[in-house]
Amino acid sequence: MQNIAENHAGVVVLRMDAQRGVLPVARLRDALAQAAGRPGVRAVLLRSAGADTCADVALNPADAAPDDLCEMIEAFALPVIACLHGRVDGAGLALALAAHARWAAPGTLVRAGDLRLGRIAGGGVTQRLPRLIGVAATLEILLNRHALRADPDAPGPFFDRVIDGLSGYEDATLAAMLAADLTGSPAPLRPTRTRDDRLRDAAGGLAALAAARTVSRAPDQVTAAAGVIDCVEAAMLLPFDAGAERAALLAADVAQGPVALALQNLRRAELRTLRIPELRAGSVPVAAPVSLPDHLIMAGAGAALIARVLRAGFAVALWAPDGAQLQAQVEAVAALHEARLRAGQITAEALEGDWNRLSGHVDLSRLPRSPVMLGTPDLAGPMAAHLPAGGCLIQLLDADADAPGDVSVSNPVTGATPPADTAFGPDTSHTADTLPQAAGSTIAPGSVGLAIAGRIAQLVIGSGAPAGAVICAFHLAARLQLQPVRLNGRAAIPDLRATIAHCIAATRALGLSDAEIAADYIRAGLPPGFAGLPDAACATTPHPAQPFARLHAALLNACARLLQDGTAQRPSDLDLCAIRGLGWPHWRGGPCFAADLRGLMLVRREMERFGADDPALWAPQPMLRELIRNAWAFADLDEN
Repeated sequence: MQNIAENHAGVVVLRMDAQRGVLPVARLRDALAQAAGRPGVRAVLLRSAGADTCADVALNPADAAPDDLCEMIEAFALPVIACLHGRVDGAGLALALAAHARWAAPGTLVRAGDLRLGRIAGGGVTQRLPRLIGVAATLEILLNRHALRADPDAPGPFFDRVIDGLSGYEDATLAAMLAADLTGSPAPLRPTRTRDDRLRDAAGGLAALAAARTVSRAPDQVTAAAGVIDCVEAAMLLPFDAGAERAALLAADVAQGPVALALQNLRRAELRTLRIPELRAGSVPVAAPVSLPDHLIMAGAGAALIARVLRAGFAVALWAPDGAQLQAQVEAVAALHEARLRAGQITAEALEGDWNRLSGHVDLSRLPRSPVMLGTPDLAGPMAAHLPAGGCLIQLLDADADAPGDVSVSNPVTGATPPADTAFGPDTSHTADTLPQAAGSTIAPGSVGLAIAGRIAQLVIGSGAPAGAVICAFHLAARLQLQPVRLNGRAAIPDLRATIAHCIAATRALGLSDAEIAADYIRAGLPPGFAGLPDAACATTPHPAQPFARLHAALLNACARLLQDGTAQRPSDLDLCAIRGLGWPHWRGGPCFAADLRGLMLVRREMERFGADDPALWAPQPMLRELIRNAWAFADLDEN
């Protein structure tokens, strides 16, 4: 960001660049201070250097709520105009509200995403936004994720001007527009804190607050939503400074609550999965896009996986060794598509587009050539003979499941799927007979596995696997809209599933019925039908035998084993597997995070007590004792 831009006709233009919701607050403050001291300066324009003004909410609550900077902008002696485009969220929304006017490009979207992190929007948002747009509209944005869209024909109370082409204008052009406004009929400074016309409808505002308090909300939103309503009520009933002080205290308290911490941990875990060693190894340039083909060859795949690949925009050529098998596959995909069309999950136009990208073949020699093939192990041999040089053969291990199952990627050629515009390498001596084969959830050396469970794509890396193959699988998972998690040698979710089954059986052995176990699980936030248990009424109090606590202890032990043997890189990866892959409540943050939050010594004592019933399941693993001995938490392993 430029601290001070060129002085255009007495207007200083400041450019900022919000990285993952974090604004350069210190530099902006210095720049404003310099602008205030420059002779001839009449106004300040604040604009973004990126594609969006601020697309995200910062993970650190302090970064998401730059209170001091907002107060400095609002109290600035010269007009400060916020030029908005793209997405405006988090700290960007706070700065826009503190500015004296808001200019926007058509289509600019203003929303508040703090509730997704279990937090209350900071930076004075809960106090300034009602003063601009009213209480009811504010609650829709802060609680229900509604967005304000800049419309040239109806700017509304939030946007002062909506200007075609604003985001593409040069600084000098915008400065000249503002200078002309100031010369023509300079409007008096109107800090948002002084506006109260949108708060004068007391009856309507109180009714909107009362209605918001009656809404039943998901567990991850209950605390933050209640705080948002209290903050907006303070904006209605208290002077600005008193309301802002109360809002800041409430926001800080909620941000340190267990739900907000869990949701922030989940977001950090998602970001950590992007740090795969192969992207830093130098064998494939990080900045270069990975070349994925427009079409894939699939054989023996289940309908759900075929549909997922089609929805990702790939063309799919199905192959089967005989017409009956091919017809069965096509009919299964058709039935799934029709069911989704009836359920409103896909439009007729999208369905037609998917069908236009699907073809079937019984003659391998007539298949279109593709560097990526997906097939069940029984069909992998014939397919390998037609694999292009440098291609990947992906073995589907659970092709008939209702949801995409485990798959294993075998790559016979180092560096398969190289960066874009790079030709595939020459043939090697590898043949179908020498291709590495995966067994169960374990991957052979030199291969890359992709094991799909729920929303998780486990990248199972065999020793010596080529970086290009790892990156290919990583980008394929992303194209399929799955969360990639890197694992070494074998998948983790099968171990976690087996642990859940073992735990349920051990809990039954204590004399509990499936209905009692299910009721306690649902009370703790697990979905009905978890692990095949029957649906049950939610228990109002924990069962004395502590079924959910026992499940947590068992999964924590399983996670510790996967960390001890090197299968998993970090605890937060396993938290993601539990949440996105198995249905663990996301607002609890995962088994490892939940243990940190409760305290490892308390968890260990509980596990030792449970261990008397089944030592193999509940007796604490050595890693837990080691963490306690060193006064560490699982979170320390995430960062190291």
